[in-house]
Amino acid sequence: MDILNRVLSIIQAELGDDIFTEAKRAHFERQFRFEYGAEAHYIASLRAFEVAERQREVGRLIGLGLSDRQISDRLGISRWHACRLRQKLSPATPAAGDSRSL
Repeated sequence: MDILNRVLSIIQAELGDDIFTEAKRAHFERQFRFEYGAEAHYIASLRAFEVAERQREVGRLIGLGLSDRQISDRLGISRWHACRLRQKLSPATPAAGDSRSL
């Protein structure tokens, strides 16, 4: 979470979800990142924000049990890219011979 997300969370908590809706927050965040994100190292650029959004979406689809092919078809990305994101986002599981007993 960068400083912009933290500030927006505080504003949303103060104003409430009925005034500062998710749609308003998303619009403000996208506009702010577009205008100022590349100038400040502590505010993620719009491109970095979009990449993070895509990764969250892939993670959500993985959680729903979709295959790499289904994810790639749904999001318009290559199966290879979906596979690489799955590897990046999936929790590491120890190999069968890697378990240690106390």
